Amino acid sequence: MITSRMKRIVEIQQQKATTDENQLMATIDEGNTIDLVLETKKIVNVDKLRGMISKALPGTQFTLQPVFNAKVGNLAKFYHLSFFNCTYEDLGGHPADLAYDLEDALKLASAEAKYSLANTRLAGEVAGSASSSGSSGSSGSSGSSGNCKPPNPLPDEWHLEETNVKGDGGAWEIAKDTLGRGILIGQPDVGAADHHLHTGVKELRGECNLKEPGRLPLDPFDYPEESNITRKLTTPGHGTSVLAVAASHGLDADKYVRGVTMHAKVLPIRFSNSILLDYWGVGNQGWIPYRNLALALERALELGCAVISMSLGGLYSAREVDAAIQQCYEKGVILVVAAGNTALGREAVAYPGWHPSVICVGGSSRGHKKWDGALRGPQVTISAPAQYINVAWRDSNRSPTTKVDWGCGTSNATPHVAGVAALWLAHHGRENLLRRFGAKGFSDKFKAILKKTAYRPSDWDSNWGAGILDAKAVLKADLAEAANVAEMASVSYEETINQARREHLVELLGVEAVAQLSDEIIRRYHQELFHFAWYTAHAGDVSIQSKADLQPVTLSERLTQELTKLGASELLARL
Repeated sequence: MITSRMKRIVEIQQQKATTDENQLMATIDEGNTIDLVLETKKIVNVDKLRGMISKALPGTQFTLQPVFNAKVGNLAKFYHLSFFNCTYEDLGGHPADLAYDLEDALKLASAEAKYSLANTRLAGEVAGSASSSGSSGSSGSSGSSGNCKPPNPLPDEWHLEETNVKGDGGAWEIAKDTLGRGILIGQPDVGAADHHLHTGVKELRGECNLKEPGRLPLDPFDYPEESNITRKLTTPGHGTSVLAVAASHGLDADKYVRGVTMHAKVLPIRFSNSILLDYWGVGNQGWIPYRNLALALERALELGCAVISMSLGGLYSAREVDAAIQQCYEKGVILVVAAGNTALGREAVAYPGWHPSVICVGGSSRGHKKWDGALRGPQVTISAPAQYINVAWRDSNRSPTTKVDWGCGTSNATPHVAGVAALWLAHHGRENLLRRFGAKGFSDKFKAILKKTAYRPSDWDSNWGAGILDAKAVLKADLAEAANVAEMASVSYEETINQARREHLVELLGVEAVAQLSDEIIRRYHQELFHFAWYTAHAGDVSIQSKADLQPVTLSERLTQELTKLGASELLARL
């Protein structure tokens, strides 16, 4: 069935028609397109799907490309559809309605409209708020000078001592013959600049730059293409700093700045100018970081990463990222994700930290205490040192000086856990572990060990996870106990991820509101619901300086109709 919205695309394209190829390419580069990600129910030849779209929308001009390189498996079912010379603003109404129209007309598993959900000035204030608190932000997030300086001097490696990485009988002594050797840690981020602390542990490959394909994934630090507003959301230097927390064996003058593992390799993958997934940048294409993260995960899997460390996060979710995470999980990769840092009073864990196939890392501070700057909730697996960590830093990529600075944030907690994962894999032998446990659900075995061995202070709050990372206990843990852990896939993946979406919505909207929603409504409309939930959580926040810029959320026609039929009064009342 061809809907009025689908017909409208043809009309708009005809009004803007051009035969100038350069002009046409410019409209694409500037984001003057309608973009969607389609998921088919089974693997379909791209030409066949192209023909189905042409039949459903005769006369439209579009491009269709596979999202992933995969030719088999679930990743081969995802396609990027782009209608050029037309925007969602031209189309009018809610962007998601077009996606639902196409999902029905083409009998797809799903279709997601890709558009910028966040508001420019508001999101800039979120970044600024986080930055000024010393927990994350536009000036480098985890290593910016002046953002995160301890009030009193601290031992250089206090965080490695408190997590029993170093010290008598610590993880380094237990794993002294390997120290992570042979393990590759993937790090999707803004790239990583040259730094002396990365010597011998950083592996640079040209295929790992998704922003400037063909170049090495070096962080350029200054992003000239950014506007004054979008630059607030960039995080230059972030990948440089967190890399050395996971792996480093260097000294900096009189400071010890070793990483958790000294012989694992880290593979930086440059996917964006920001680790904030809702950053949009040039062309107002806010969906691109999500797509590039999905590609980064596939790339890490292709290149043999055993661990993937993700010090990043966003407000929403994307099906292509969900699918890439699940593919890594099923191939035995351990995925470690930051819970995120507090901003504007929001406490719920950022995406993809709440995805059920990852290990979600919260934050602790010196003295085995909870770090209040961390997002928290039932999805957090474990916490690790996040406040006042010595990290690799430099002022710009052109500066000849590399240095060490203090960092704060779950961005720093995450590579602690990723580094311990590398120590554990190398110590026991990854191939031996995979033969013993199998690839699918393998990450759950390590997650179970993390939780069982965590140090739990008497006043601990489970919203920060099972406790604080204890590397020595992880390496000494009885593998036989881990063998009894049932993998997540004991139920279908779709049921599991949908339950995770429901639990996240409960945190944002409350039990009563979400109880009215069927599983099918959450499956199909979760992206809209997350946007709505985030808006309602912050619309009345006094710390928002420019409330006029926080535009009221309008729901799609389809979702409004569904909620009306359900009599979902709790949600409708909030509109």
